[in-house]
Amino acid sequence: MNKKWHAIYTKENCEKKVSELLTKKRVSNYCPLNYIIKPNKIGNLSKHLEILLPSIVFVYIEEENKNEILTINGVINFIYWRDKELVIPHIEIDNLQHFLNDYYNIEFDTKKNKPNDLIQNQKNISKIRLPSLGYILFSNENCKINSVKI
Repeated sequence: MNKKWHAIYTKENCEKKVSELLTKKRVSNYCPLNYIIKPNKIGNLSKHLEILLPSIVFVYIEEENKNEILTINGVINFIYWRDKELVIPHIEIDNLQHFLNDYYNIEFDTKKNKPNDLIQNQKNISKIRLPSLGYILFSNENCKINSVKI
């Protein structure tokens, strides 16, 4: 068994549905969700979940099961980089999951980053780098999940 994490493109706004369909087919997958917590018009905190990376779902599969993924309604294709299918290191998925468990109101950018520079704290901003995707995710240090009841 040689499973690897791959990133797939989905149709717009179909990430959750694709994740549900993959789960029904017993395919390990991860659709990163971001807690958004903001004050509403009357001063209470408004809390909801939204997709962190639009049109992207991660799947943990063996090479021989790739064609099955493409038959799922809502899946467009695997993500490629320089004519090769993008394989996401397991540590990046783990770091992403931990970051999303620890912070809310996460934003992302697509700046160049160094492959081994995974987590960095600077000026009250926590960052995580996902070199395989070219993303930097960041959140204010004050946006710790354990500081708010969700």
